[in-house]
Amino acid sequence: MRFNAIIRSFYFWILIVAAVAFAGVVGQSSAQEDSNAKHPSLEPAAANDPAAVLLLDAAQHVGLGEISGAPLLAYKLKAIFEVVSPDGSVTDRGRYEAIFKDDSHSRITYESTGFTQVAYWNSDHGRATGSRAALAPDPYRLIISALYYPIYFSGALRRALVQERHTAIQSESRTVAGKPARCYELSNTEQVPYRGPWATYCFNGARALVQFTFGVRGTDIATVSRTIEYQGRQIPAEVEMKRNGSSGLRIHVESIGPVNESDAALFVAPPEAVALDPIVLPVSSPSSVPK
Repeated sequence: MRFNAIIRSFYFWILIVAAVAFAGVVGQSSAQEDSNAKHPSLEPAAANDPAAVLLLDAAQHVGLGEISGAPLLAYKLKAIFEVVSPDGSVTDRGRYEAIFKDDSHSRITYESTGFTQVAYWNSDHGRATGSRAALAPDPYRLIISALYYPIYFSGALRRALVQERHTAIQSESRTVAGKPARCYELSNTEQVPYRGPWATYCFNGARALVQFTFGVRGTDIATVSRTIEYQGRQIPAEVEMKRNGSSGLRIHVESIGPVNESDAALFVAPPEAVALDPIVLPVSSPSSVPK
């Protein structure tokens, strides 16, 4: 399976598993609520709603992830990261590098005490060396959320806002890292009982993403203090991802630039590399937001 398809599908898989677990927990806590009550102020967003227009535009321009109808980006990215425990202490440090030439030629590297791996894709064949022959475990895979899809997939977001129209947007002014921001909460209008927004995105006055929620819990918050512009995309470059009760991640992007012809050899796996483990994925991508 190609690198971009694996990243996209694996991210969907993370959301689905989290959504199922979250639904079970909140289902117990909401047993005493009126199961027929909807949030009284939620109305589906209109296609020309300024908030919907902003979010749909941002989803096309934020992150390195694949966007329907847009050419794939070619890039070389270098970053360092820290794993942070719930008490704020740093439990691991390392580096992350990604080289993406096209959908069949790429390489990603994790190097730290807790997890080390180099994964190669060359003509659709994925192989790896290091700690394990599968994609990065938690919390290292949070790098995918931060750098590739900080805003929900553009195709699914468009379906939710424009086609199926079961998503409401509520906006308010907030302070993020001591600076004013405009935040947009997305909620499912069909969620019964109402359990709050499934995603929140905050932008500064320059329309740069400064905070977003990830997973399905409102307590999982990523703050972006710096971005990098690359080929028309806004790439989060200084990110702190905090989660309630489990380890988070700090990410610092050092550089991003074009791929050179001389990089071709980097996509060839060494003899000791083994095939990447297959990942059990949904038959099809979800067509709506988590409920």
